[in-house]
Amino acid sequence: MNFSAVGLTERGYVRSRNEDCYFLSHHCGPLKLQPFFLVADGLGGLSCGDLASRTSIDTASIVLDDHQLTPPQRLIEAYRQAHGKIQLLASEKELMGEMGTTLVSLLFDERQAWAANLGDSRIYRFRRNQWNQISHDHSWVQEMIDRRFLTAKKARFHPNRNLITKALGLGEFSLPDIFPLDVKNGDRFLLASDGLFGELTDAGMAALMATPLALTAENLRTAALAQGGSDNITLILIELEEERIL
Repeated sequence: MNFSAVGLTERGYVRSRNEDCYFLSHHCGPLKLQPFFLVADGLGGLSCGDLASRTSIDTASIVLDDHQLTPPQRLIEAYRQAHGKIQLLASEKELMGEMGTTLVSLLFDERQAWAANLGDSRIYRFRRNQWNQISHDHSWVQEMIDRRFLTAKKARFHPNRNLITKALGLGEFSLPDIFPLDVKNGDRFLLASDGLFGELTDAGMAALMATPLALTAENLRTAALAQGGSDNITLILIELEEERIL
């Protein structure tokens, strides 16, 4: 099976700087390349969120490129090393205070995919017109939803919607959630920071999935900006298709 992928990031209309970061190991090719994709969203309420997100991407991408480990081992070690590197940088620069970032990852081997996340950046899958969120947010509002104290609709506008409960660089290291995923011809995966899905509903994003990959990415960005662009917007789109034999 082959894949193609595109990524983009956008500062938005409100933030003074872009504290998101993303990485694509490959833009296209066969899944046997074991491609991986990363989106990080630095915590804007703390010091140097842009440095935290970039550090997590730079560190994790090196570990994930080591094919001697199994995919779950690579993901755990990538998050562990990124967490330590961010904390080291924070301690070296006393004026910066604490640094933290979300990190969501998607790693493929030849037969399946592995998703991982800490924080509230997300992975979605679009399959045969069905839209599903794969990752589970580590956030205050998600905990309230899980405990049935809050509905998903009300959570979108709750004043604490940006309060996350786990992140890289903060406190003791927390293992990321890791999800094994089957893959099928025609699957599309979306990795995104909350600047995208905070502006758009699931139905709104799913409605834009019918166009070619690069156009879909641009349409998602344009739609999020049209809704206000109140945060940094970052996304990666990946599409799978069977190899064509000529």
